[in-house]
Amino acid sequence: MLNLRDYQEEAVEAVVTEARRGVRRQLVVLPTGAGKTILAAALSQQAHGRVLMLVHRDELVQQSVEKFGYIWPEQSIGVVKAERDEHDRRVVVASVQTLQHKRRRDRLDKDEFSLVIVDEAHHSPAASYRQTLEDLGFLPDPSAGRLLLGITATPMRGDGIGLKGVFEKIVYRRSISDLVRAGYLADVKGIRVRTTVDLRKVRTVRGDFQAKDLSLAVDTPRRNEMIVDAYRKHGEGRRAVAFTVDIAHAQHIAEAFREGGFRADWVSGELPIEERRERLRRLREGEIDVLANCQVLTEGWDEPSISCLIMARPTKSTGLYIQMAGRGLRPYPDKDYCLVMDVTDNAHDICALGTLDGDDADFANGRKTGPLDGSPAGDKEEPGEIVEGVQVVISTMDLLARSKFRWRIERQRMILEAGPGQEITLEEVDQDLWSVTLRRGRDLQLLTERPLPVSYAQGVGEDYVRANQLENYAARDAAWLKKPVSEAQLDLLQREFNIAPPRGTTRGEAQEIIRRAFRDRSLNDPNAPWRQDPASEKQIAWMEAHGFPVPPGFTKGDFSDLMEGLRSRGRRRRA
Repeated sequence: MLNLRDYQEEAVEAVVTEARRGVRRQLVVLPTGAGKTILAAALSQQAHGRVLMLVHRDELVQQSVEKFGYIWPEQSIGVVKAERDEHDRRVVVASVQTLQHKRRRDRLDKDEFSLVIVDEAHHSPAASYRQTLEDLGFLPDPSAGRLLLGITATPMRGDGIGLKGVFEKIVYRRSISDLVRAGYLADVKGIRVRTTVDLRKVRTVRGDFQAKDLSLAVDTPRRNEMIVDAYRKHGEGRRAVAFTVDIAHAQHIAEAFREGGFRADWVSGELPIEERRERLRRLREGEIDVLANCQVLTEGWDEPSISCLIMARPTKSTGLYIQMAGRGLRPYPDKDYCLVMDVTDNAHDICALGTLDGDDADFANGRKTGPLDGSPAGDKEEPGEIVEGVQVVISTMDLLARSKFRWRIERQRMILEAGPGQEITLEEVDQDLWSVTLRRGRDLQLLTERPLPVSYAQGVGEDYVRANQLENYAARDAAWLKKPVSEAQLDLLQREFNIAPPRGTTRGEAQEIIRRAFRDRSLNDPNAPWRQDPASEKQIAWMEAHGFPVPPGFTKGDFSDLMEGLRSRGRRRRA
């Protein structure tokens, strides 16, 4: 299904090479959003025996199964969690929570498994993981021909316990900045919001602030209001997630945002799962501006449209910080960068934006070695005014290059110009499942056999551009965009639309004028083919939410006419 990216192919090769050398307990370190489960699926195809993948929580099992399908769609994947016990398939995805029960572990035939993959492998020193790995014969050492593979974004633990007791060697590693520079992850920019809150008296337990002490120190009305003010000034319009100390802090942050005029809510692991899913749906569909969360969105949660992260919870843990920051790293077609708001109180050893590019851990013992003083090397600062003890400092990370490609959104589609006369279009065909289509003139070609989540669909489009050496055309800063308007563009504008562009117009600007002109013509054309398409699910949902009946055969053209009527009515009222 999906083609592996260059770094994923390198990782597969590194794992195979080290296995041949006799390294049987391996660790691969890749950032959030790099496709670690895709890598796991590719390696599973090469295994000569059965494969077991261990995930941290029940909720992540199905997500892993779906991603395996993008690489290996013909393989039936067994699930072991809660009431499901499909333990006899060639590939099994199981939650560690379920395998804590000995009777569930005993149903796995340990002699048949040649590969065990541990997702979020920084959890592996925990007793629940070690017991499972020991019972399956992968600890202390797998026998010849068997491999234990851990995959993580953060090979460190806040409690100082290293991973050497489980894994022998990091066999492949790529950093966040590596993949940002290559265009695979979103660019990152940040602001630091400094307060006078003193964290020096907050106790440290297992390498991080003690939660109760920290909550008492930072969950104050003034600090929460200051976070809202900083978001209003620097992040408004960006879909945001705030990370908090505890449930009460999440509730208070959400309340402060609502009082500030924003649509906000909160989630935690203690919410019923259906309610949690509903709030996440509202965030995904733009019904919520800011979602505050307590320890539930730090691992395994994917929402690529998030473009602002509010670090309202100070931490000394490099691993926790990188996991939180990872929630905003997935690219999205209209996301220019992810804004990270670091609320850095009066302390000298908390993690901040520079942590993302530091040498994050001493693998042997879990020590943090990256820059943790809130002053990342290479950043540029613009100190802001100090108001009531609060200073906002704009900090731009020069070490992260902006993502390369120039996407645009039209009529609920995402489009990338992939070359002269070529476009790649992403179109949502089901909830968060997108088709990827290449158009050359009038010829259409599907680039995937089945719809994919938007971040994977975008990756397919961008990988096509890379594979066909079209990056110089599709890049945001492509040189041709700044050249003077061409004669062909001038002729088209005059002949088709009677438009004379201003003096000094560039080819990029002229192209945008031409695109808007064609779009307006299509929108105003009562015979345009798109008008006959059935109304989308989002359009129908909007109609139902606003009390409009949806007659049989309702089309996109009907919806467009309704919207234009409502806009005209609003203009008449204002007049």
